[in-house]
Amino acid sequence: MLKRSGFNSVRPLVSAAAALMALLSGPAASADPPPREALLDRLQIEDMMVEYYTILPQRDHHDLGEYFSSNAELVLNGDSYKGRDAIQKFYDGALDPRIQPGKSYNMLIGNPRIKVTGNTATMDAIWTGILSDHVKAPPRLIEQGTEHTDFIKQDGRWLVTRRVIVSESGLP
Repeated sequence: MLKRSGFNSVRPLVSAAAALMALLSGPAASADPPPREALLDRLQIEDMMVEYYTILPQRDHHDLGEYFSSNAELVLNGDSYKGRDAIQKFYDGALDPRIQPGKSYNMLIGNPRIKVTGNTATMDAIWTGILSDHVKAPPRLIEQGTEHTDFIKQDGRWLVTRRVIVSESGLP
C-alpha cells in the first residue's frame, strides 16, 4: 500500500513531464530552418568580409570603399568617416608601418555572428592581426579588437552601411 500511494504522488509529475514533452515536440521545436535565401545571404556577407580582411593588410587598399554604401559610416576607435569617398580616402592614407616587404601580415576575422533580416543584416566579430617576420620565426599576434557592422542589400549586393571597430590592443 505504501508503494501505491507513493506512485500516486508521482503521477502528477509524470503527467506534467509528458505535457512538457508534447509542447517541446510541437511546432516550436520543429520550426523550419531559415529560408534558403537567408542562408545564402549570410554566406555572401561572410565571404565578402573575409575578402575585405584579406585586402586590408595589403599595402594597396584599392577599392576598399566599394564595400561600403554611398552614405556609409566607418567608426574607428571613436573617429568617424562618413561617406564612401571619405572612407576610401582614410584607407588610402592608412599605411601600417608594420606591413613591410619580406614580412607577412594577415588579418583574421573570427567568431562572426551574422543575422540577416530581409534586406538588412548585422555582424559582430573579433579580428586579429598576425605578423610573421620570416618563414622560420613564429608568428606574432600584434593586434586584436571587435567590430559591429550593419549591412544593406542593394541591387542584389550586400554593402556596409555602418562599421564600428574597436581596437582592444596593439595599435601601431
